[in-house]
Amino acid sequence: MHNTTRASRLRSPGLPRRRLALRLCVHQGDVDGARGILKEAFKSINSESIWLAAVKLESENKEYERARILLAKARDNVNTERVWLKSAVLDRQLGKISEARELLNTARDKFPTYAKLWMISGQIEEGEGDLARAREIYNTGVRGARWWRVDRRRCSLAKRPATRTCGRRAGHS
Repeated sequence: MHNTTRASRLRSPGLPRRRLALRLCVHQGDVDGARGILKEAFKSINSESIWLAAVKLESENKEYERARILLAKARDNVNTERVWLKSAVLDRQLGKISEARELLNTARDKFPTYAKLWMISGQIEEGEGDLARAREIYNTGVRGARWWRVDRRRCSLAKRPATRTCGRRAGHS
């Protein structure tokens, strides 16, 4: 009871207090309380972090359709690379591959220099067995992205033939 009273006091305006109250509600398993805090936050702040916190809350509570609806609204309201990426990743995790592809295609058009969009697109094609398409996506992403943090375990697909792996000769570190 003491913690519930504390969460109620912390719901007053101010982002740090809201974050603390949100954590407290989530820790106590008070999903409705956490939703209320996020609803209040939406009234005064339209930020990526608030939208993604709401999505995380719903996803962690297996409310995937709610999470998808929130992500669709976030794409309309804040329209950031991370929101588009999270949307595609959630659809991918839910087995909605065609929806994930569609989101990634749109996102790559909007944010062509955001490397993670290209990486996830390539991984989807790789997972579906279309290695030629995955290679094409990785190569396009490498050329167009402002940065590309290459995971050495994954990049061997993008840079085949068998004698070369990520620009190094096979067998050399």
